[in-house]
Amino acid sequence: MDTLFIGRTEYIENFKKNIFFVEEGSYGKCCSLIGPNGIGKTTLIKKMAEMFEQNTPKNAFYFPTQIEGGVDFWGFWANLIEDFSEEISDWVLEKRLKEILEADGVTEEIEFKTRTWVKKIRDTYEFFDKHGGDISGNKNLINKANNMIGDIFDRYTKLGIRIIITIDEFDRAAKNYKEVDSSDEDVIIGDRIFQRLFTLSKKGTTPLNLSIVTISRRSVDTIAYNMDDCSNFADAYPPVTLRGFSNDELDEYFGGYRTLPCGELNEEQRRGVLYFCGRNPGLLMGMKEKIGDWKGDCVDIARIYSESGDFIRTSYKRMRKLMKNEFVDEEKSITAMSIFFQHFIGPAYTEGIQNKLDVLYNYGFVTRPYDKQKNLFEMSSPEEFNENDMVLYEPMSLFFVDFLRDVVEVDEVSALEGIVNTTERKVRFAIKKAMSEAYPDNWVELINQEAPNKDGYLDNLRTVALRNHYQERNMTISKLNVIAFHEYKGIIVKYWNIMEKYFSLYNSLDELKSDFDFLNGCRNTSHHLNIELLESDERDVLRTVCERVMKNIAAWNTPEASVHEVAGPYEAMGEFAVGQIVFMTGYSKGPTGGLRGSITGSNVGVTMSKKYLQSIGRTPSSFAGQGDIKVKLTRWDNNAQKFNAELA
Repeated sequence: MDTLFIGRTEYIENFKKNIFFVEEGSYGKCCSLIGPNGIGKTTLIKKMAEMFEQNTPKNAFYFPTQIEGGVDFWGFWANLIEDFSEEISDWVLEKRLKEILEADGVTEEIEFKTRTWVKKIRDTYEFFDKHGGDISGNKNLINKANNMIGDIFDRYTKLGIRIIITIDEFDRAAKNYKEVDSSDEDVIIGDRIFQRLFTLSKKGTTPLNLSIVTISRRSVDTIAYNMDDCSNFADAYPPVTLRGFSNDELDEYFGGYRTLPCGELNEEQRRGVLYFCGRNPGLLMGMKEKIGDWKGDCVDIARIYSESGDFIRTSYKRMRKLMKNEFVDEEKSITAMSIFFQHFIGPAYTEGIQNKLDVLYNYGFVTRPYDKQKNLFEMSSPEEFNENDMVLYEPMSLFFVDFLRDVVEVDEVSALEGIVNTTERKVRFAIKKAMSEAYPDNWVELINQEAPNKDGYLDNLRTVALRNHYQERNMTISKLNVIAFHEYKGIIVKYWNIMEKYFSLYNSLDELKSDFDFLNGCRNTSHHLNIELLESDERDVLRTVCERVMKNIAAWNTPEASVHEVAGPYEAMGEFAVGQIVFMTGYSKGPTGGLRGSITGSNVGVTMSKKYLQSIGRTPSSFAGQGDIKVKLTRWDNNAQKFNAELA
């Protein structure tokens, strides 16, 4: 895949001034370059390295490193000092010594000190060359190596030599070096990388002519978590968050399509690219490569994703894992994934979510447009989006939101809450659909009557939701969002005549009651939405129960479990009938805001109305790239000569 480098002017100027091309008399700074997968951290550093190589400042040397598996703490430093000895060689040291001694005002004392510094640097080279592979486990060698690492940068500084070090894959630091030093069981090597780097920063020592940049997906706070001696490591290496492309950079990116056989993309194709890739440079370049290889007459973004989108799915799976391991509060109790899910999918039930969204922004997990430029919602969706002057945070992409909404990994203990939430959403949907159809004028009041003790929860949720601009995302909140499974059970039992079809696979009502009682026991009902810790065998039961409930609700959409409407013998219907499960293809947004297409393998039209899509919290653009959609035919519209449908 080609290297993508567009714009990044702000970051380049920062790194030029503070790291690679510091002003004379300034020692430069240390920092941590962070940002999610594919955002371009390594690419930015490579660009800076190219600029440095083309115009290297006098007596300045750059050393790119990374934390590698199988290389221990001392191996890292031995390899680095071997690189020092090759780049800052005897010839360089002698040349620098000569320049200093030829300067005006050199005294015998300065000459003695200067020659001593050069000799000590050579001694350090020789020591690591001789003992580099033997330091671990030897207490005497460790003590000597520690002193030499601490001194060599000070001697370089005194000789007017500037060092720049970047450490890629810094996410591996704690894990890679988390082992007990065999020479001293009280020393944890995992601490040492943070202690040493802290000592070499401006916070930890006298100023050195040295800049170190750590490069990681996670924040250094998380990486250094539990490293008690280095709780202020993040102060010494303040984060520089690399974010996705700005609107101007996106324009430059799309301008690059002029050189491809497809030429410039039209508005719909651009929306498709942004829907899947957002502002992520790595994904955008990957998509550009796939489009460049496209052999069809017309570039079909959804089909390209369907056939060649593994790189997108893989990236978002990694992103999901990353966000589940990054915390947004000091207590390490709320994950970035939890806040992201609440804000973009809902409901938003965490107090102070705006401040936690700010943390997500600081980590690079969400973005926002600059200077009231168009946001991703506007650029990747044909529907208008009114931000009402609110502080708008964008997801990484609109597809990522759908990706998270639909994915449940039942093999992870941490995903148990996810599968319960998914089950609960389906139960709420079934109750809402059945009640609103049977009692269109007062179904909300009827549900409220079944849970009078949850008014406080509903008020609190509405307060939090309004504070989080919940209405701007077209979400609705009712008592269904705050009641528990035993209350769902009460509603289902009381209105069994209209609910039975949704749970027709149960042998008896008692079986359903038993499942809902079990699910209710898995909740901390004081806080709702928090799953209690379960033993292994109970986790297996929980998965089984959730799957059984969801299978029942899904079965209502099959012909066997549906009450078929009587269809007229219209020729356009062909072999299809109301209640049948089919696949919808070639779909797009209709003129009234619905989703229209045709039944796969035929020319029979099918549409999902805007009202129906709103009832399930979906928009036409949210289906982009999903391939053929499984739907149930619900009604034949003789005027339009097409079927109405719902998701199957």
